[in-house]
Amino acid sequence: RAAPTFGVSGDGLVISDRSVVTGTRSPSALNMWGLPSTLLYTGSLILAGLALLLPPVQGWARRRLRSYSYGGNSEGGVYLDVEAVGRDATATAKMVVPGDPGVYATGFFAAGVANALLVATRAESKFPMPLAGFHSPVAALHGCGTQLLVDHLRTLGAEVSVETTPLTRQANL
Repeated sequence: RAAPTFGVSGDGLVISDRSVVTGTRSPSALNMWGLPSTLLYTGSLILAGLALLLPPVQGWARRRLRSYSYGGNSEGGVYLDVEAVGRDATATAKMVVPGDPGVYATGFFAAGVANALLVATRAESKFPMPLAGFHSPVAALHGCGTQLLVDHLRTLGAEVSVETTPLTRQANL
């Protein structure tokens, strides 16, 4: 949904972040517009919630939660390499974030986004307001300047590099 925000559009571009639970492309009368699968899913959630009221299930859940604990790994790292090819240029971005992806990197990105939003929404801010509503942080902060979020991530310890190169035209053989 952020593609139009960045000016990406076209007939061949199809982005979908929805999944149909019914197993077919679109709900129809044959699958009762997804009603059976939706009722099955909802019934499972209700049954699981009611089961948690039973003392044996509560004890089992409590034991499982006590035995599981992962504090993360500060020695790890998340390495991201992305390449985009356009009509006239190629862009390559590399990013290294300290810590494991489950605990440290998640908090790292949350802190970077929170700091960037704080700077962008202050009364004395020179940046335009971020997009309102439900947007990814990149889409919401895009209008505030391309470097705002990246600068905050770098301040926290991320290594970010972006290189763009013009494409060379080759003769058709």
